[in-house]
Amino acid sequence: MSIFVILSFFDTFYGPKVFITLPNKVSEETEKEIAYYINLPSENKFIETISKEQNTKIIHLPFTIDSEWARGNKEQLLFSLMLSKNYKSEIFEQEINKVVEKLQNTPNIYKAFYKEHETFSLDPDLEDRLAVLKEILEEAYQELNQILKEISLGYYLVLGLAKAGKSSILETLRTDIFKPDIKPTLASDVIQVILEKYSFRAIDVSGQQKLRYQWWERVKKPDAIIFVIDGTHNQEKLEETKVEFNKILDRYEVNAKYQLPQRVPILICINKIDLLENIEEKKEEIRKFLDLENCSVNYKVQLTSAKTGEGIKQGFKWIFQELLKIA
Repeated sequence: MSIFVILSFFDTFYGPKVFITLPNKVSEETEKEIAYYINLPSENKFIETISKEQNTKIIHLPFTIDSEWARGNKEQLLFSLMLSKNYKSEIFEQEINKVVEKLQNTPNIYKAFYKEHETFSLDPDLEDRLAVLKEILEEAYQELNQILKEISLGYYLVLGLAKAGKSSILETLRTDIFKPDIKPTLASDVIQVILEKYSFRAIDVSGQQKLRYQWWERVKKPDAIIFVIDGTHNQEKLEETKVEFNKILDRYEVNAKYQLPQRVPILICINKIDLLENIEEKKEEIRKFLDLENCSVNYKVQLTSAKTGEGIKQGFKWIFQELLKIA
């Protein structure tokens, strides 16, 4: 499941009920969970919940439409978006508001909800209004699905020597919490990360020397590369780092077996700056050591600390900017 679009309303005769679900029906238990929120006094305010049964996130927006057939001349409605991942509601709010506004401005749309009521079922406009309602929701479903496709920014390969802090950087980025006892990656992990309105999958590969042959096995052509350097490393380790970094640059060469396009960005994280005193000096030292002045690929050097979170989000936002330029 990626998303479900669900429209509920408060039936004067039968109480709150789910009216339409797309792309197909949800369980009765989920319908009960959703219908509950129609009665909350929070019209035009977004509500976020977690479905106990589906273990999915649901974004609700209660609202009303004018109606000649309802008590008080208002129909109480609820637009719900059920998501398979914990995306921020802000990503979808504009589109949801647009759907609600369209429903509120469509003449006599309230009639669509009364097909099963004997008193109103013979109204000549009822079938037409129901068709219009379904068309609006179908369009909303397609638009919301498109948003999910647009915010995914692909696969990022996270490389670097062992204990450079690759896993810690990703964990801090993903949770905003530093875990000092995080276990080192033994082979590779694929981690889903959501930052602001964008998502990506980070492939965290072990930096142990005997396992570096696996660096490119999970994805031959990543959308971005994050190369993590331990800023506290001695000269010997920096020499080793340079060797591995040059192997990455070789992938951009025309004759490379799996040539990387020049547009694939490399974020070079000089990590553990919380343990350094002369941070800018260390940054310049590593820039010169890696000969970045003569580097033709699209790169950025970012000072980071997995412990404090400093620099991490800024670095990944740079990747987003570069990839969105491509799009």
